[in-house]
Amino acid sequence: MTQIKPRGFLGFYFQFSRILNLEILNQSNKNMIQNKDTKVIEKQVIEKLQHYLALREHSPTELERKLIKHFDKQSVKKAITLALNKKWLTEPKTLAERWALTLHKKKRGWLFIQADLKKRGLPLIQKQEDLEIEKALWWLEKKFSQASKTQKDLLKIKRFLSYRGFDGATIQQALTAHKNST
Repeated sequence: MTQIKPRGFLGFYFQFSRILNLEILNQSNKNMIQNKDTKVIEKQVIEKLQHYLALREHSPTELERKLIKHFDKQSVKKAITLALNKKWLTEPKTLAERWALTLHKKKRGWLFIQADLKKRGLPLIQKQEDLEIEKALWWLEKKFSQASKTQKDLLKIKRFLSYRGFDGATIQQALTAHKNST
């Protein structure tokens, strides 16, 4: 889709006046937000926080990242502190274990789980070797049921498993266990 460029003085004038009007509107919106009573803003932040918590459990870091898009940092910090004091939020360790269990059920590897927990601001969990090998074997059975002997196929399998968050040692152990079972 091509953008139509204004021609002549009138085209430039209309485009410039449209941009100028948008900037004036943005400035007036910012001034209105700054002039609002802080209690009203804090109430809105708490309502938005409760909305997010009604959908699913969140870590404080996630809530801060989401709320900061809509409200100022000071109001967001107060709302999160209030939520922590009133125990609306689950303990980070419990939340991390629940989230890791969900990702284990989706057959994600340990590296993927660790990255996801870190992104959410949750504490990291310990690696369970047996479970990781079992998940990697499940992927091998599902996607690569035939025994592959070529180097190209092995590279493809390793890449596939590494994209799902499995480390090199787990991939090697799963491949040897898969070869022994077939």
